Amino acid sequence: MSTNSKPSKGVIIAIAVIALMIIAYLIWAFALGDLMNGLNTGETEAVPMK
Repeated sequence: MSTNSKPSKGVIIAIAVIALMIIAYLIWAFALGDLMNGLNTGETEAVPMK
């Protein structure tokens, strides 16, 4: 039983880590997208296009 529980526990931990990484990446990408949009709008406002 112990030999069967170890791999399953490792798989669960691996899935949890991957899920957390994906969630963190989505949050980081969303925040970075807002930051880039803010910088882009700031640049367009600071430098008027002729």
